[in-house]
Amino acid sequence: MLLALIHLELTRSTYLIAVNLIAPIRLVKALLPALRRSQNPKIIFMSSLSSQDNFPGREVANSASKFGLRAW
Repeated sequence: MLLALIHLELTRSTYLIAVNLIAPIRLVKALLPALRRSQNPKIIFMSSLSSQDNFPGREVANSASKFGLRAW
């Protein structure tokens, strides 16, 4: 049971990092050629308070992925 719970937590953490951090980075890298051709390129990321603090009861992976995008 404990191993299943650990696997579930790792799977959820991996998903959160993939969606909140890896996907936006890949999207920006894919758009870089078009952004470089633009006269006034802008990249805007929306985040949450989770990027500033890990609130009790929230997953650490969520906060870490949000902060990672902010730091990138």
